[in-house]
Amino acid sequence: MNTLSTDPADCCRLLIRPAPDIRESLAGYLLRVAELNCLRHVQELREFLGTYATYPSQPSLIPQFGIYDLTLLGKELNIPASCLDTFVQPLDVRVGKFRKFRHQGKLWPLEMLRDKHRAWCPLCLKEAHIQQASWDWRLQTACARHRVLLVEHCPSCQRPVSWRYSSLRQCKCGYSLADAPTVPADPAWQSIPINDLPPHQLMRYITLVLLALEGGLPDLTRLASVGNELMHRATLGVTDHQLQSAPLFQHEVIDRVEKRYMAYPSLGPRHAVASLLLGLRLETTFDAELASIASHWLHTKHPVPVVKSYSPEDEVPALPMATVATTLNVSSHIIKTLLRKEILTYAANNCLAQRKRIDKQEVIDGKSLARLLHQLTNLSEPVPNDKVVRFDHYGIDHAKRLDLLLDIDGQYTRVISFNPADGLPSLVLCKTLSTVGENDNLLSVRKAAEFLEIYPDAVYRLIKAKLLTAKALAKRQACIDIKDLAEFRKTYVFTHEIAQRLMCNPTNLADRIISIGIIPAHGPAIDGGLTYAFRRKDITDDVLQKINIAETYQSRAGRGRKRAQKTGDNPKSINQEILTTKKLSIITGISVIRIRHEAKYGCLSDAVANTESDGGNFLFHTRAIGILKLLSESKNWSIKERHEK
Repeated sequence: MNTLSTDPADCCRLLIRPAPDIRESLAGYLLRVAELNCLRHVQELREFLGTYATYPSQPSLIPQFGIYDLTLLGKELNIPASCLDTFVQPLDVRVGKFRKFRHQGKLWPLEMLRDKHRAWCPLCLKEAHIQQASWDWRLQTACARHRVLLVEHCPSCQRPVSWRYSSLRQCKCGYSLADAPTVPADPAWQSIPINDLPPHQLMRYITLVLLALEGGLPDLTRLASVGNELMHRATLGVTDHQLQSAPLFQHEVIDRVEKRYMAYPSLGPRHAVASLLLGLRLETTFDAELASIASHWLHTKHPVPVVKSYSPEDEVPALPMATVATTLNVSSHIIKTLLRKEILTYAANNCLAQRKRIDKQEVIDGKSLARLLHQLTNLSEPVPNDKVVRFDHYGIDHAKRLDLLLDIDGQYTRVISFNPADGLPSLVLCKTLSTVGENDNLLSVRKAAEFLEIYPDAVYRLIKAKLLTAKALAKRQACIDIKDLAEFRKTYVFTHEIAQRLMCNPTNLADRIISIGIIPAHGPAIDGGLTYAFRRKDITDDVLQKINIAETYQSRAGRGRKRAQKTGDNPKSINQEILTTKKLSIITGISVIRIRHEAKYGCLSDAVANTESDGGNFLFHTRAIGILKLLSESKNWSIKERHEK
């Protein structure tokens, strides 16, 4: 009922305050209030009412406009706030990409509503001058009364009609929305009141629409990315009986899944039910119901042979990462590994493909997935004595098992079991192994590493550096002849062998050897090896003596450069009765490190004459020679370092 106030206090307020209509929402009602009060749009009405809220405030009570206080709005419109509360659809948060609105006691993604731009039926708008609440839903694609498609764009400016900057019957450009041309709805379309559906039936309706959308994403953002005509075709065939009856709904879901599967059979059956397996993420019980329908279809229909009909010329759409992960029944981390190994590839039109970071929203080429599934479905018979690798679980070594997918060529790795309905966990591969007989003069890499007392990876580095000859049995398998191993042992010597001869710690020993001019033939600083190897002919007895007394060398283990002892710095060194650590080592044949160790812990305290300022170099009396000889000949001395001359 329209009322006109005569109170002087209301002379600057709204002149006409119409009563709400049962067919319109609060956003549509504000459109009508703004037009009746000769305002250009609802944004001007909000400024007139002063409904802006200061931060922090509660989220907006209606998605289309920023309405935060129903009490103030009800006072201006002369309507109780409790009456307005029946029209609101409050948001859960103020801002954000994944905001939701509340409808019938549940939270729904904001993509289900036309929150920024309007849709309307020109015939209804001409007759009743009301923006109906059912038009706010993206699933509502046509008018139930006139059976014409809803209009989403202004025929004059070809732009979407904004909620805030348009009036009830006019676009921002001034075009009359009631004069827009109409398109008849499809005869197979059945009118369903989206706004009045119970939550469970509404989720069934969304499921059937998502299954009908070709190449649809497995989430509700797909609803906001398609046009009204495509959405209208997706809603065809949905009836009230399918939404109310569980058996009819299950039958319709299976029918649409089979249509999706026959459209792209090379992608496998799990692609057809990807939306069901991922669920709507609105209610746990409903997602479990969808998963049970998908599992029943996957394990009863057995549509496996159709996957083998792959052809490189087939048209296969690009797929999001979530769909590919569901199709292969693995996590997105496994998909990232497959992308890095180029088993799967990015879509050609993927703008994010050049980035180093792999995002879950990136698009993957569907042909690469179809090619992989085609290779996995070419089964072979198992071969005795070959290594069988199963993919029923993924541990820390899953990357090595995924490497086997690169070798599915029928020669080195064969597929002996794979079920597209279960994905990669059902994959069983047979890896070819060539064993070495007991009478053969061949050793595996592991046996050769035990013989040389090094790591197996170090043996592979020697083979790569062409210092050790190896024979290839199969891909990623090598064996070494005993003669070649003996020849290598005769030619080269490792650091740890030299340390055993010097009876010292091998740490920094290679640096000491390099400091006296002996260049290694293999090692980390030479060709990327794991351990240093020197030519055996370069390590003579004289060289060992020089290594034993070497003090000035550049350490690669984080230590600084050591300074040599200067005899001219200390006058006591001139005295013949005072010996430096180096001279004492030459006389006794005991390493410098060992002498310093004994002096540091008090065994030579009676023979120590003085200590340098750095605390590391000692000066000894000549009686230290006799003490060291007694220590070296004693059975209680743990390490014998005296060398026979």
